[in-house]
Amino acid sequence: MSNFTSYFASFGSSKTGIATVGYEQVGAAGASLVARTITGVYELGGGVYGVDVVLAAGCRSILWDTGETIPIFATEDVMENYIKQLIINKRHTNPSTGKHTLFEEADDTTILVEGDIFEDIAGTLPYSAISTGVDRKDRMS
Repeated sequence: MSNFTSYFASFGSSKTGIATVGYEQVGAAGASLVARTITGVYELGGGVYGVDVVLAAGCRSILWDTGETIPIFATEDVMENYIKQLIINKRHTNPSTGKHTLFEEADDTTILVEGDIFEDIAGTLPYSAISTGVDRKDRMS
């Protein structure tokens, strides 16, 4: 399954026909994941622009701009993609580390988030190879 999705920004009807509209993929804390590009950007009409793209691992938002001397900016939250990954991506419960790990969709090896797991609710018995099961999963980060 791919993260291929269409994203859109509306700059208003006075911003039609601009060939310099571009976007950047942004991660946590505003980190640039994919540099600004105009590749693949198309106009739907009336100053609404779109792009069909596979998001970079960890992408949290799309930062759009008109690319003009004094640019207009727009942002688009793509957290629904992150939530989808939390639901469907590959996971491991690792008895040697006592962690539950969620992997990036793109490669099934890069860690998206992980957290500690325990055999008991109190969190005093770490999950191990001899555990009878997991009763507690701590917050993933």
